[in-house]
Amino acid sequence: MIFFTKMRVNGDEFIVIDNRQHGYCSAELATLARELCLEKSTLASGGLLVVEKTRDPAQHFFMRAFNCDGSEETLSGNGARCLAGLAFQSGIAPREMTFGFSGGIVHATVDPVPPDPSTSLVTLDMGGVDLGHAQWHQTFSFWGRNFVYHALSIGGIPHCVLPLDNLEDLSPSDLIPLARGLRFDAKRFPEGTNVNFLERDEEGQSVRLLTYQRNVNRLTSSCGTAIAAGGIVACLSLGCSSPVSVITPGGVSEVTVRQDTTSAESVRISLRGEALCLTKGTILFDAGSAFRTSRPVCTSLL
Repeated sequence: MIFFTKMRVNGDEFIVIDNRQHGYCSAELATLARELCLEKSTLASGGLLVVEKTRDPAQHFFMRAFNCDGSEETLSGNGARCLAGLAFQSGIAPREMTFGFSGGIVHATVDPVPPDPSTSLVTLDMGGVDLGHAQWHQTFSFWGRNFVYHALSIGGIPHCVLPLDNLEDLSPSDLIPLARGLRFDAKRFPEGTNVNFLERDEEGQSVRLLTYQRNVNRLTSSCGTAIAAGGIVACLSLGCSSPVSVITPGGVSEVTVRQDTTSAESVRISLRGEALCLTKGTILFDAGSAFRTSRPVCTSLL
């Protein structure tokens, strides 16, 4: 059996396990992610987050993130906020922490939200984002109409951001084919891409963001690296001031964009928002298969 915690950030829900003692291999963790996080499961649809030991003495732990299909992601922005909140609540790391992921390191600061012990306000410093290979003001023709997009990578995750005057002008049935047209455009995006629709408010203080995620091929309530990408485009291309509020169907995050003093082609990004611990429980397994779940036994914290 495995003890787990279910976390939520911006409507994105994750299962978190501490693998520092178990030592489950990548194949086992991928199977566990598929068992627990496929769309048919009610436990979590955001994926599996794993706390691992780190070999770097400057880091408090190492983060791994598995999608619902068992594939491993380089970085999950929402997942990183979940792990930071849980690491502080459970004593794995202090209020100001550093942890690694396959693409680099993340710094986080966690503030409790009294009187609720299950909620934390997490500020995630995602470090420098290299915009040297970003593509600005590109054109994509669809339905006989030209759409402008900006393409950039956040933590190794490709994102395509399409500014729109009004998100309400296009229904989900309109947005999904458009998103899929870009997501599966192998010439423009050989590895696929997340597709983000962005609407700026009149004052330039906030933007609305809707994301089609490549790993699940559907519109989702939230994506942390998409929020970062939307914040960058909002501040560098749409004239918004930093920090900017990014509003997704799952909630609101504050994105701070500032010039990286070490590189003229880079900016530094931080995300700020709440992380909520929903439940704790135990994952039980069938005797015939080490990673075929019987049923999770949960205790609600709400």
